[in-house]
Amino acid sequence: DFAVEDLAGEPVTAVPSASAIVAKLVPPPAGEASNVWVPYVTRVETVSTVGDWPNPVGTTALQGNAESNGAFTNHGDGTYTYVFATNLSTATAGGALVGYDRSLLHRVSVMMGGHDGPTADANLDFVPDGSAATESRALVETASCKACHGEEFHGHGGNRLTVENCATCHTAGMTDANGGESLDLKVMIHKIHAGGELRSL
Repeated sequence: DFAVEDLAGEPVTAVPSASAIVAKLVPPPAGEASNVWVPYVTRVETVSTVGDWPNPVGTTALQGNAESNGAFTNHGDGTYTYVFATNLSTATAGGALVGYDRSLLHRVSVMMGGHDGPTADANLDFVPDGSAATESRALVETASCKACHGEEFHGHGGNRLTVENCATCHTAGMTDANGGESLDLKVMIHKIHAGGELRSL
C-alpha cells in the first residue's frame, strides 16, 4: 500500500500503473566482506543478435528485475495497492530457490512513470517478522550522486531515481549477457567513474 502526492502535498489520483522490486539482505557470501541484496524477482537475459559485444548469440545471464504483472489497484484518493505476482516462498533465480526468510531485512521498491506521467520511486526497508533491523547496506547516498548528475540521475526509462532502488537489482552475481560485465552496483560505480585507474578484472 502506498500514497502518491505532488510537491505541494496534494494527492495524485491518476497513476495508471506501477512496477515493484522486493529483495532480502543476506550475510556475506563465501569470499565476500559485506552483506548483499538478493532479489526475489529475476530474469534471464539472452544474447539474441550478433553485435559489437564479445558474447555469441545464445549466451545467457541472470539479472535482478522488477515486475509489473501483479494486481494494481487505484483507490481514487491518491492511495494505491500493488500485490506482487511473485510468491516469495517459491521464487527462484537461475533455477535455484531464493528462500524466504522472515528474520532478514527486506526492501520493497515501487516505481511509477518515467517517460510519461507522474514519476517517482519509493523504498521501504523492514523485517517481515516484526523484529528490529540489525543489518543495513548503504553504498552511497542518492544526494551524492545528484550533486554531480543533478536531477538527470535516473535509469531504465527514468523511473529508477534512488541508489536504494538501484541496489536491489544491481547485486553480486548479476551480469550482462552481451558483454559479460558485472552488474553489481559497487563494481559498476567504480568502473564508470574510475575505470581507467582500475586494474583489469
